[in-house]
Amino acid sequence: MLRIDSCETPEQIETLNQLINQHLKINLPIEHLQGGYLISLNRKLVSSFIIMNSENGRLLNQIPDSEAKRLLLQRTDYGKNAFEINGLWISSRLSGLVNLWIWCCILLRALSRNERHLIISRSAKNRSIQQYHDLLDPTLIFEGEPVSLSSSTSYKNVKFFECKKVKLLLLPFVAYRLIFRRINLGFRQFLKH
Repeated sequence: MLRIDSCETPEQIETLNQLINQHLKINLPIEHLQGGYLISLNRKLVSSFIIMNSENGRLLNQIPDSEAKRLLLQRTDYGKNAFEINGLWISSRLSGLVNLWIWCCILLRALSRNERHLIISRSAKNRSIQQYHDLLDPTLIFEGEPVSLSSSTSYKNVKFFECKKVKLLLLPFVAYRLIFRRINLGFRQFLKH
């Protein structure tokens, strides 16, 4: 049985921290972990993610100070009108349908936010997550070496994107091929057993 839990107890927060550190090689401050979720399947952890307001988040703080950053923050009021998704990890051993369910949980949590903008980032070398980012048709807001936060693994080249939250509503329609392929792969794996 699939279950989603918000991280509220110190034990849950520590579990989330360990998962993110193990699978994503990132150390996040405790205040960032408090907006996190753990997803389990038959009492085994299979996914994690954190959704937080960008005002206190880590992504915009990693963009070096510049006139472009100042104008971006001023123009869009990102501090109050943007959120980020961090610590996203999904086990690669899941069937297509379970994977789809997890993405739906993340999508519904994101759509329930009051903010209008989503900030996402990825290493410039990470091509696997690029296919998901491209589906949102995001606007590149920064590419280069981020400001190193003591809590984070340092990457040499990172891309930060912004997209309007409303584009998340269109995601199931623009991602139908990717979704169908995942479900189909999961069904074939099920038939093998």
